[in-house]
Amino acid sequence: MNIWTRAGVTAAAVAAVGAGMSVPAMAETGSASGSPTVMAGSTTQSRNGLTCNNQWFTTLGKTNCTGNSGQRWRLKLTCQFQGDILGTWQTGAGSDQNECTVRVTGASVQWG
Repeated sequence: MNIWTRAGVTAAAVAAVGAGMSVPAMAETGSASGSPTVMAGSTTQSRNGLTCNNQWFTTLGKTNCTGNSGQRWRLKLTCQFQGDILGTWQTGAGSDQNECTVRVTGASVQWG
């Protein structure tokens, strides 16, 4: 990296931090045009015969719970720059989804 490239990266990082972005969040852009990369993840949780497959993408988070159980649960999305989003309580098999304004950083099920 030459001195001009390094100066440009430093200036971009300072501008991003000044705009409220973290430097790691800035690093998530996927191309020279600055278009964001689709961030995704998944987890699986099980309790009392119910298995929930949680997935999240850029702004969408969802879960799909299967099994034969009377277990109570609700979807919880962890969002960047805003509070968590909690779904309504459900019992047994089912699904739920919701969206964060900026970015989902995780989706999970809370057991009741």
